[in-house]
Amino acid sequence: MRTMDNLLDKYKELENQEIYFAPPSKLNDPMEGLRNIFWCGDQIVWNNLFRHYVYCLHLTNVLSRFIGDTEAIKPHHIPIMSEIGDSWDTSSRKLLSDICDAIFSRAQLLDFTSKLATSNRKVRRNELLLYLRSFHAISLYEIENMYAVHGLSTRKPTPLSTKIDFSSMHDLLKALSLAREKQHDFDPFFTTTSLLVEENLLLQKRTPTSEKSIVAESNRQFIIYDFPRNYIERLEGLLYPDWYAACFFRSCNNSSIWANYGDHHRGACLIFATDDHSGEDTITLKRITGYSNKGPNWHFSPLKFYDVTYSAERDEIDFFRSLGQLPQKKAMEVWYTNADGTVSECGSYIHQNIDTWRGEYWTHYYPSIAAKTCDWEYEQESRLILYSLIGGLTEPEHRKLKYKFNSLRGIVFGIRASDSSKLKIINMIREKCRKENRPDFAFYQAYYNPQTGDIGTHKMSISLLN
Repeated sequence: MRTMDNLLDKYKELENQEIYFAPPSKLNDPMEGLRNIFWCGDQIVWNNLFRHYVYCLHLTNVLSRFIGDTEAIKPHHIPIMSEIGDSWDTSSRKLLSDICDAIFSRAQLLDFTSKLATSNRKVRRNELLLYLRSFHAISLYEIENMYAVHGLSTRKPTPLSTKIDFSSMHDLLKALSLAREKQHDFDPFFTTTSLLVEENLLLQKRTPTSEKSIVAESNRQFIIYDFPRNYIERLEGLLYPDWYAACFFRSCNNSSIWANYGDHHRGACLIFATDDHSGEDTITLKRITGYSNKGPNWHFSPLKFYDVTYSAERDEIDFFRSLGQLPQKKAMEVWYTNADGTVSECGSYIHQNIDTWRGEYWTHYYPSIAAKTCDWEYEQESRLILYSLIGGLTEPEHRKLKYKFNSLRGIVFGIRASDSSKLKIINMIREKCRKENRPDFAFYQAYYNPQTGDIGTHKMSISLLN
């Protein structure tokens, strides 16, 4: 179901025979693609998580100093995929090493990661955020302090961080011990505490006093307040490739669907035929299949329809055992190995059962993408999923996939669709049918059916030969 702006003058989707694939952030349900991720592993991976956090915070903080008030720091600036490379000079490596030593030399942190490992808890997002909040202030303080030690800055450590030590982490350590001993479900406690912390931090944020300071203050607040939450959100990029969806409905007789997706009944619903490809419903679309020195290569290939499931439940995804977006060598070096060369049990699949792991890994990918809460069950939705292991889908133009005209079987006009829009579409379809020597195409008019109380469709008697 599309608006007339999408189909006609603004985006010309009908003329170009294109289906647009939207990112999750542009879909109606804010819960789209939410994965039930948990963190559970030995002390090696927990230590490496906190070390990775320090590394990302350090580089993002450096970036904020370089760009000053010229550009706003955004979540995608957090370098979760980067690593210490050969291009790093000796002084840069020494700075990062000193920062990590200053933070990790505190006994409470090592005790904390040890307790996390031995508790065998499935740590959820809010709980992890609470831990990182406690860790963040002291990390930022040590980072800025080490800049001064290395003669890179005269700026004093952030005032907020000087007020916080590891006492809050010590309290969390007690809670962890209690949760392990009593075997109680402490998830509600951690969730509520995390939400209260976020509420308190919100009230601490300052409003810029002038337009000139808006970007600078925004960047400052990103580093001090927003970084932990955005870091966790960015971590998901280590698991699976980004995805994009084109949504279809099995029926167009629901008024709410027309209101939500059809511009309050002023749009139109496109009817597509599916192909049977190895027993699965598909549609053939032209998409990027590779790259050459001339740019992306486009070819027609089938794309599968996935029926959306409606449930409050989500498949669990084990973060430390699902780092599928990282090369195996990088995953082993950054996440699964400690300074002594000991390998974490979480990374054993790389050398033992990689094929089995890969099969299980992909079984968790689609269910979370093709799942919505029960509130949306009335939609009866199926969707096409687009992703790429070679990248290149961030540009919207690369997510406009052409379909063959024969796949489009009909169009339903909304109750409030204007006559001028209808005539444009009818004339356009007539011309396409003439060029392809196609004698059949169905136009329908939607109307309110008082007998059934929903939206009915009337097949229009329109000749393609006029």
